[in-house]
Amino acid sequence: MSNELPNDLNAEAGVLSACLIEKKAIVNSLSSGLSEADFYRHSHKILFRAIVALYHDGIAVDTITLASHLKKHKNFDKAGGFEYINQLTSVVVSGVNIKAHIDIVKETSRLRQFSLLAKSMADDQTAGLTSAEMCQKYNSEVAKIMTVGGTQTVSVGEVHDVLEKKYDDGIELLDTYPTYMDCIDYYVTMASGNVVVIASRPSMGKSSFARQLAYNWSSIGRHRVLVFTLEMDVEEFTIGLQSMAGEIPSEKIYKHSMNEYELTRFVSIGDTLRTADIQINDAGKVTPEMIRQVLDKHEADGNKFDILIVDYLQLMSATGKFSSRQQEISEISRQMKVIAKEKKILVIAMSQLNRQLESRENKRPMLADLRESGAIEQDADIVMFLYRGWVYNKDKNEYEMEIIVRKNRHGAIGTGHALFFPDKTRFADKKWYKEEL
Repeated sequence: MSNELPNDLNAEAGVLSACLIEKKAIVNSLSSGLSEADFYRHSHKILFRAIVALYHDGIAVDTITLASHLKKHKNFDKAGGFEYINQLTSVVVSGVNIKAHIDIVKETSRLRQFSLLAKSMADDQTAGLTSAEMCQKYNSEVAKIMTVGGTQTVSVGEVHDVLEKKYDDGIELLDTYPTYMDCIDYYVTMASGNVVVIASRPSMGKSSFARQLAYNWSSIGRHRVLVFTLEMDVEEFTIGLQSMAGEIPSEKIYKHSMNEYELTRFVSIGDTLRTADIQINDAGKVTPEMIRQVLDKHEADGNKFDILIVDYLQLMSATGKFSSRQQEISEISRQMKVIAKEKKILVIAMSQLNRQLESRENKRPMLADLRESGAIEQDADIVMFLYRGWVYNKDKNEYEMEIIVRKNRHGAIGTGHALFFPDKTRFADKKWYKEEL
């Protein structure tokens, strides 16, 4: 059996050949996260490094400029000399298949990394590490290998080129997800890679709000949404969706007491919910590793999720041993941020608040009220709080909800005004209701 690590020298030569023919091939290589480390043959690493250097210096890449650069840096002979450089120009006739060749090079690079990782895991198993310890140690390593670009650094100039091309082609610069609630979208722009924390004290409608967002994103935005619901099972979650979408009191659904009109609504929303791409997981114990595995499985099947919702953060567990619950929550929070960036997914993390705020005269939440860890505040890109004055003062309007944006890396902070109908677990923009309820 050969001990040679996985590689495809023909694909590597195809990428280099295309880069010598078309500038666009270089741009595609860089925007795909390809780096010299992804090449197996040492001469190919040197050649790709030189091509990228010429590109960054604004010098047209051809056999002459490439040879000159290699000679200047004393790498000409190591790269194969004129004979090999000239051979590369005839490997492909255009860059039309560059993306396929890049994918092959990156795939064999990942397989090599997995081969080395497997050897390290075997050594650790021999050393007596438990499966839980190995999972904790290697899970991030596996995720790093599968991340586009890996540990590569990239210059701001390269990113500018990619963004400029996207803009010229009419492509959105970021994958953003409006909530379709003006009182929120006025302040915040949620994007792939973001962690958005939505927190409240009990009875504020936190889980209902998570359902409303899932429904809006799937039914209006046509996005794929994964929900981990740790407080309720899938049937309870779905009944909440039925109540909200059909504007039917959930109690009537539970008690089979709907009138004829409500029953008609109940049946009609079935078509909407069948086409809403919401996947629900109600596992009793959820860890960041488990979430990553579910995301990986669906992505491998060609069904990548756009948005992840976890209800709620403090009910999750982390793999490993921790000296305190605060330390464990900090690790969970950190892992959720890693997942958001690695998977290029929007993460919505529902969260509890400390009960100390109950002793304050003004009970509107502040960032310091996030329960058990300041790491949640630190890791989040956006932090929003749900507040209903009626919970503390029955003279207030029962339906009025304040959505308080306390942290926003991408914009302003402020307070949006919504209405919450608890019997139907439904939210709406207050501005659309002109009359007092």
